Amino acid sequence: GELVQVQLDGSQQTFQLEHAVLQLFQWDSEANTALLLIRMQSITQFVEYDLTESTPKIITDKSIQWAQKTADGRLIYKDNLDQFWQPGPIEPLHIAALDNQGDRRNSFVIHNSTIYAISSKHQLWSYNLDNELFSVLSEVSEDVDYLTDVNQTDLLMTIQVAAKKEVVELTLNK
Repeated sequence: GELVQVQLDGSQQTFQLEHAVLQLFQWDSEANTALLLIRMQSITQFVEYDLTESTPKIITDKSIQWAQKTADGRLIYKDNLDQFWQPGPIEPLHIAALDNQGDRRNSFVIHNSTIYAISSKHQLWSYNLDNELFSVLSEVSEDVDYLTDVNQTDLLMTIQVAAKKEVVELTLNK
């Protein structure tokens, strides 16, 4: 029920929310808003939360896996079926060009008006929202989990270095 903003100097600001926060997708410090998945009256809701007014604006009650906003404020989100959407005037608009490009464990990032992500086939791709141009940029190794950030020249990725599962039997002696 709270979000904590931590500055690089170590100072913190806490925002109390009246709903349980399940996931933070994006925080806009300038507009003082956050894209959140919250539990409201036992229902999971995808909202844009105004941190100044402490009010949620419900976007959808569909199950959302990830969401981001472009620099000019366009909202893009991905549902649990790995389909990409953007809000429309009456109902959400499906971005059909991105069908089969999602991967349940991978998020996406947006730089300017271009979406970047990694597909389940380990391909780094981009999709420009302005001209609707889809491009496969490169192959990536299987240890890349997802993109974390992107700018004009660099990508920041999360890589799985090691995964180990062990089975342990615990026996209690009297």
